Amino acid sequence: MNNLSAELSDKFDKIIDELYEKINISCIILADLNGQLITFRKDDDDFNETNLAILFASHIGTTREISREVKDKNGFNYLLHEGNDQCVFLSSIDKSYVLGLIFENSAQIGAVRLFAKKACSQLTELLYQENPDLAPPAPDININRDFVDSLSDECDNLFNL
Repeated sequence: MNNLSAELSDKFDKIIDELYEKINISCIILADLNGQLITFRKDDDDFNETNLAILFASHIGTTREISREVKDKNGFNYLLHEGNDQCVFLSSIDKSYVLGLIFENSAQIGAVRLFAKKACSQLTELLYQENPDLAPPAPDININRDFVDSLSDECDNLFNL
């Protein structure tokens, strides 16, 4: 079904399972941006996960092009479509994968977004662990020693240490 290592695939499945259990979602799909299905969970057979994986991936690609046209440097990483009965939340994961969630419009969108973002962060971290070359370089932070000492003193004063 996919070209991930068995160990990474198992870790992805665990994150998807946790997300599926935390919020009331009808369907979760994780696919690569070619539309290849990685894993999914769904309540019933109302959804064709293979077709949705392809559609979600192409939608992320289309939205990436829109972000280039409007000169948004970071792109649109999260997309929400609200229907009369169902909502779809899509998230790009490290410009390599898409996480798609289908849920009833009565669900709390804030909770869906919060848990989906957390899952995306966990999935991204796993990708970076598997292939450190994908990870962005760590920011070069140069903090003056006087600033650190001053901040430490202020914290001590604040907490009466």
